[in-house]
Amino acid sequence: MRSELLTALALVVASAGASAQTAGVAIDPVRLYGYVIGDQIELHARVHVPPGYELDLGRLPKPGRVNAFLELRTIRPEERSFGGLLETKHGAPLTLRFLVVNSGVDVSTVQTPALALRYRRPGAPDLTLQLPPVELTVSPLTPEYVSGAVGLEHMQPDAPPPRISTRAPRARLLLYAFVALGLCGYVAWRQGWVPRGLLARRPFARAAADVRRIRPDSASERQAARARRLHRAFDEAAGFAVAGHSLEQFFAVQPWSAALEAEIREFFAASGRFFYAGEATAMFPAERLAGFARTLAEHEPRKVGA
Repeated sequence: MRSELLTALALVVASAGASAQTAGVAIDPVRLYGYVIGDQIELHARVHVPPGYELDLGRLPKPGRVNAFLELRTIRPEERSFGGLLETKHGAPLTLRFLVVNSGVDVSTVQTPALALRYRRPGAPDLTLQLPPVELTVSPLTPEYVSGAVGLEHMQPDAPPPRISTRAPRARLLLYAFVALGLCGYVAWRQGWVPRGLLARRPFARAAADVRRIRPDSASERQAARARRLHRAFDEAAGFAVAGHSLEQFFAVQPWSAALEAEIREFFAASGRFFYAGEATAMFPAERLAGFARTLAEHEPRKVGA
């Protein structure tokens, strides 16, 4: 009986007037039992047809539900010989795959459907072969009744999830917070966002913040406002009114300014021509003036408090 399942032959005789030629097909399942819902069933069909006939790929059975238990997923020819008995063009082996889509309460016997294959040869009638059905068994995933032993008759609670240590992520978050705080402080210092109370002993830092707040254009009145704000910062830093003739005294009381001596002298010379000689273009451009104020703020001592 089992050999009949494994090797079933279907004979087709060509139409009248043609010489009798025999064609056949044999089904070779991978296994016949132990399938459950969700499993794939693979069958190999070994087909033999007379020379010259080729499988009509356009008329292969379409994938889809074939009965209450099975769904045809794929059917395709294999481009190889099967056991050295079949050729690729006439008699190519076929692979069929079914999906088990249902399950009963008990072990059920299921049949694959009988599928028709059509072969064509120029100048000859079409040849139709029938893939014979194969019987298989489909089992339920669980039995209908569960053992009555204590603790087995009801659904069990889910296992508690394993505890994951959060120490390393928390340490990383703390590190990121410190880095972000430091970056925010640096940006605030560079942009002049530090509260003015903290800059009481840093006149150029406060001046750089004020200069930055003035609209960034080169209008004459705004250039004058920027220049006056910087002059006031020089006076605050020195403790006296700083002008071109008193720069040497300023450098003496503010030694850090020696590194910027050339640019400071250039600023005071440009300021004198701008305010007293009426040269509107003598003053530093707005962008350079803001950069000069920022450079002075970066070089002055960074002592806060009294």
